[in-house]
Amino acid sequence: MIDDPKILALSDGEFRLLLGLWCMASESNKRGLVYIKEGIGPDPVALASHFRIREFEGDDIGGMGPEAGFCAPGDMTKRALNNLEHWGLIRQHDGGVIEITNFDLLQKEAEREDIRRHERERKREQRTEE
Repeated sequence: MIDDPKILALSDGEFRLLLGLWCMASESNKRGLVYIKEGIGPDPVALASHFRIREFEGDDIGGMGPEAGFCAPGDMTKRALNNLEHWGLIRQHDGGVIEITNFDLLQKEAEREDIRRHERERKREQRTEE
């Protein structure tokens, strides 16, 4: 998944935000959704603070360079969320609830990688015992 062209096209800030959203969605009561309470999504300012996303001149979110100047709190994160939605990585619902696109598929892919890693470790241990 990490080598997906859509992921590779993200700025550092967008990538950090996406990873954080993936983590939040995996811990959610409704897996794959990011929300504060039923029907209410997280505030972009809170997301920026939580994931340590810069909201000022020179931030790389959305391709804005140093000439962009100061942005109001949450503006860069809103732009990043819109970019993630544009790339089809998330869907934003009414009330700000964020849905991770193909969340179950992502989880299965991660589980398969865990199985492969454990299998490699088991084989390595067997070789060292012989």
